[in-house]
Amino acid sequence: MGLSTGSKVIIAANKATPEELALALPARELTVNGTRYRLDVKLSKELLPHTRDAIWNILVTNMRDLRVYKASSLKWKPAAKKKEIFNRLSRFVLVFSEEEDAERLVAYTIFRFEHEDDFDILYCYELQVLQEAQRRGLGKVLMEQLVSVSKTWKIGKINLTVFLSNPGALKFYKTFGFVLDETSPGYGGEENEDDYEILAMPTS
Repeated sequence: MGLSTGSKVIIAANKATPEELALALPARELTVNGTRYRLDVKLSKELLPHTRDAIWNILVTNMRDLRVYKASSLKWKPAAKKKEIFNRLSRFVLVFSEEEDAERLVAYTIFRFEHEDDFDILYCYELQVLQEAQRRGLGKVLMEQLVSVSKTWKIGKINLTVFLSNPGALKFYKTFGFVLDETSPGYGGEENEDDYEILAMPTS
């Protein structure tokens, strides 16, 4: 069985429409410091070309400036990364700012429903916020959406991978309640010879 077909729960979740997934979002609109934001859910195949470009550009800018991939063992492989994030099973929670009758993508999270090692998982592949929109609580808002989606679809936990060279992200996730997953390098007190950790947060 594949990661996406390992249980009835995961099969059902992967059949959910964007509209059904959006019903699980605790917030569809919010205002921060006078700026209005709108949240939307999309499947990979539904993304408009300019939205795909914006998703990719935010990722590249954030990771390049952090030098995350250059410092990692995974290295920066654009073609492979695009294939990963725009996979047909990827789901996107998009945050658009509404300014002067125009919308702009300023943050997003990418996730998939998976079944691995007898666990149903919501795997967060990316959580990115445009640099100029950071420190407004949008990262926390996105994580709250994932927690709600996970609970609504009866997924046992949220998993994600974070580079050790990105201490800001490590602090954010661990403050939110993530802990070292049993599948992570370094779990159980073993020496972590890799440059990343796999974190998990139970949602059931």
